[in-house]
Amino acid sequence: MTSPEPPDPRLLGKWEHDLPQIEAIIDSLAEGMVIADTSGRLLAANQAYVRLVGFARHEDLRQSLTDLPQWFEVRDLSGKVLPLDQWPLSRALAGETFTDLQVELRRLDGTAAFIGSYNGSMAADGDGAPALAVLTVRDITAQKLTEAALETAYQHEKLLNEIGQAIRLTLDPREVQTVASRSLGQALLADRCYFAQIDFAAQRIWIAEEWRRDDLFPISGDYPLADFAVDFRHIFDGNRTLIAPDTRLYPWPKETVAVMEQHGVRALLNVPFFDDGSLVALLGVAMADGPHEWTEAEIGLTEAVAMQTRTAVEAVRISRREHNIAIALQQTLQPKMPAGMPGLQVSDFYRAALAEAEIGGDFCDLFSPEGDNTILVIGDVSGKGLAAATQVAAVRNMLRCVIYQGLPLAEAVAQLNQILTTQNLLSGFVTMCVAQYSPADHTFTYVSCGHEPVLLRHAATGHIEMLGPTGPPLGVEATAEYTHEARRLQAGDALLLYTDGLSESGPSRQDMLGVDGLANLLRAHPLHEDAHGLCQRIIAGVEKHARGDLRDDACILTVRVL
Repeated sequence: MTSPEPPDPRLLGKWEHDLPQIEAIIDSLAEGMVIADTSGRLLAANQAYVRLVGFARHEDLRQSLTDLPQWFEVRDLSGKVLPLDQWPLSRALAGETFTDLQVELRRLDGTAAFIGSYNGSMAADGDGAPALAVLTVRDITAQKLTEAALETAYQHEKLLNEIGQAIRLTLDPREVQTVASRSLGQALLADRCYFAQIDFAAQRIWIAEEWRRDDLFPISGDYPLADFAVDFRHIFDGNRTLIAPDTRLYPWPKETVAVMEQHGVRALLNVPFFDDGSLVALLGVAMADGPHEWTEAEIGLTEAVAMQTRTAVEAVRISRREHNIAIALQQTLQPKMPAGMPGLQVSDFYRAALAEAEIGGDFCDLFSPEGDNTILVIGDVSGKGLAAATQVAAVRNMLRCVIYQGLPLAEAVAQLNQILTTQNLLSGFVTMCVAQYSPADHTFTYVSCGHEPVLLRHAATGHIEMLGPTGPPLGVEATAEYTHEARRLQAGDALLLYTDGLSESGPSRQDMLGVDGLANLLRAHPLHEDAHGLCQRIIAGVEKHARGDLRDDACILTVRVL
C-alpha cells in the first residue's frame, strides 16, 4: 500500500497531550475502537478492542499498521486471505468511509480469532484536512455461527424434502438413489457420493447411482469383494457408520488403502444397510484429493439420507437379485439353435435388459414337429420381473404341445389361447408370432397374435412387405379367433421376426426407431449376406440409433431362404 502522509507535528502533539482523556472516553464504549494517525501509527484503542485482538494491555497494541501482519491475518468471509491494503484500517486511512465491513481477524499464534463488523472513516482537523483514522468493530462471530447453522439446517431440510419428493413421484428406486446421491454430494461439497450393493454369496460389490465431481473418473461398476482385501462385515460390525478422515491413517491393510486411492477415495463416510443382521448395501461419501475432518453435521446428514432412502436401497437389492435369477432362467429358456433347418438359414439374438431396466418376457423358439417343416416363434410376455420370465416357460412349452398335436397353425394358436385364458395362466397377455416354413413348396404360413409386423424382403424386387397381426394377443379373450396368412418364398428372400425392444429402441420416447426404421435396416443389407451377418447388421443399426442403450429386452430371429 502507499505510505500515508506524515501527520502534522502540531496536531500530533495535541492528540498525544489529550490521549489519556480520549482513552478514558472510548474505554467506556462497548464496541471496540482504535484511532490511528495518517501515517498508520496506532494512537489509541479501547479495552474492548484490546480484548478482541487478544492483548492484555493497551501498550501492547501501540505500534504501526505495517507491523500488524506479524501478529494478525485478515480474511474475507469466504476464507480468502486479504493483503494489508484491504484491511479495514488501511481502507479508512485511504479515505474510504464504510459501515458493516465484515471480515475475520486471526492471531497468527492462534490465541484469538473473531468475525468483526467494522465501521471506518477519517476525522478532519479544524481546516478540514484528514487527520485521524477512526475504526469501530463489533464481534459478530456468534451471529455468523448462528446464521451458518440455520442455513445448514435449512439446506439439510431442503435436501431431505427433495429426496422425499423423489420417493413420492417415482416408483423407480434407482431414480431415488440417483437424486439422493446427487443432492447429498452437492450439499456436503463432496467429491463422490454413491450407493453400493453387497452380495456375500457371490462375493461381489456393485457400485452404482454415483454422483461425482466433474473432473473425476467414475468408479461405478461390479467388483470382486476380494479386491478390497478387507472383511466388510468386520468393519461394519454393530451397524456403525464408518468415519475415515484419512484412509491412509485408517487401520486397514496396505492393499485396501491402495485400492481406495485407485478409486479416488482419500476421506470416506460409509453408512451401512442391514437386512436380518446381514450387511447388504452402503451409502458412501468421499473426498478424493486429501484428508477431511467429517463434522457432526455432515455425519448426521449422511445418516439421515441413508434412513430416508433405506426402502429404495432394499428395493434395488431385491430387484438385482431377481434380475440375476430371471436372466439365468431366461437363458435356459432360449432354444439351442439347430445346426441347420431344411431350406433355411436362421440366426438369433437375445439380450436381457440393461441393469437399470427390469427383466421382461421376450422369447423365441425354433423346432421341427414333423418332416422337414420348421416352426419359428417370436413372442413377448407382458409384465416385468421374475413372474414374466416364468410365464415364458409356460407359453413356450404349451405352444410346442399344441403344435405337436398336428393341428393347423391357426387352430393350434386358438387352443393355446383358450387354455391360457380360461385357466388364468397369465397375469397379463402375450403377443406372439408363430410361423411354419415348408421347404417342399417354399410356403411360409404365419399367425400373428397382436405382435410386431414380420418384415419380409423379396429378393427379386427388394420390396419389403410387412406381415401384420391376424388376431389379438393371447390371454385377452378365451373365444378369440385367429386366422393364418401364407406367402410363397423364393431363394434369397429374408425375414425379420423381432420384439418391440428393437422397434421401440431410441434415445427417447420421442425418437424411437420404429418398424419403418427396422425396414430401412433390412433394406440396406446385401442380398448375398447370410442370416448371421444380417442379424449382426440389424443389431448394430439398432444400437447406433439407440446410442448404445437398449433399455428393454431385445429378441430377434433373422431368416434367409436358401
